[in-house]
Amino acid sequence: MIIPRSHTRGFLFADLRGYTAFTELHGDDAARELIARYRALVRREIAAHDGAEIRTEGDSVYVVFDSVADAVEGGLAIRDAAIAASAEPGAHPIPVGIGIHAGETKDGEEGIVSLAVNIAARVCSVAEPGDVLVTQTVRDLVRTSLHFRFVPRGRRRFKGIAQPIALFRVTDAATETMRPSLARQRLSMAGVVLGIAAVGSALVIGLSSHRPAGTAIASPDSDGPRSPAGQPSGSPTDAFPNEAEAALLERLPTPVTTSCDRADPDLVPVRNYFSHDGPLVVVAGVTCITGVTRVVYWEGVRADDVDSAFVREVGNLRLVHGVCGQRSRAWQEWRAGAFSGKLLCYSPSQTVLEWTYGEEPILAIATRRAGDFDAFVAWWAEIGRLLSR
Repeated sequence: MIIPRSHTRGFLFADLRGYTAFTELHGDDAARELIARYRALVRREIAAHDGAEIRTEGDSVYVVFDSVADAVEGGLAIRDAAIAASAEPGAHPIPVGIGIHAGETKDGEEGIVSLAVNIAARVCSVAEPGDVLVTQTVRDLVRTSLHFRFVPRGRRRFKGIAQPIALFRVTDAATETMRPSLARQRLSMAGVVLGIAAVGSALVIGLSSHRPAGTAIASPDSDGPRSPAGQPSGSPTDAFPNEAEAALLERLPTPVTTSCDRADPDLVPVRNYFSHDGPLVVVAGVTCITGVTRVVYWEGVRADDVDSAFVREVGNLRLVHGVCGQRSRAWQEWRAGAFSGKLLCYSPSQTVLEWTYGEEPILAIATRRAGDFDAFVAWWAEIGRLLSR
């Protein structure tokens, strides 16, 4: 009897984000053209990086690579090709999300059967347009052989997987060059909103007024724990949470702090305080995953700077003053007991809620895939009700 040899392979899943909504908005002919362009560029990059296409169903593609490094490089190549194709004149954007995991497998008559395949599919399910997300297993296998940056995106629990899995977004020089294009892809499905019901204006979300004893926010002129670029203190390799992050977590709503990690410093918001653009100077930033929602909390130094970053986003998105829930693109004031602030909402290929806490220098940004906008707004309101009882 011949026992199959085991191999360490890379498993990649790629999905076209917002495809169903795109079909409803643009029709079947446009959808067929989009899926054909998407599959063609994916297959071209798979072949160029020695991958094997195992299965294609609708807008999902499953690929196996004998080399984990090839899987990562192939994922980045697919992402870059999608961005380039999206920039072609008159072309519909191709917002692709990619997830990669690696594991030791054996070939059998039924093909490759491995938990690693299921994990790769789960990772892909949370990748946003333009994201190449990998697990810590992948990062550990290739970090010394590939000159890419692996930015922590928190630990995520997946259905059927016992332990939470640490995720990383892969970046390179091209990622930063293409950042404006990535932003356009994330906004590419604007207007695809399927049924929005009014939920009223009494929307609240809680923030504990308690700051742990002995913690303090650095003043603007101090040598406090923040980088000159406005990024939070602590390098990606430091243990999480550091002192500033722990102090921020203590003040956040308990329902969203069950699965948190250090926020990606590349995502620090930009302020426009008195017309001087620059990154928001922050003390700490944390990313928390709750259900299908990702929330990033940034603690700044001054509430005015946080408000400036919020106002800048309102202007960039050209939002009108209204009520989130009655409108899918609006901004409003909110108040609940001692707390008050501003809230904005918009729903392109992903739904975004962003809010401030008045005099508290904290900005929160929550994202979900586009879909049930009402449920997202209700989630935001429920968090507040839970904490105000």
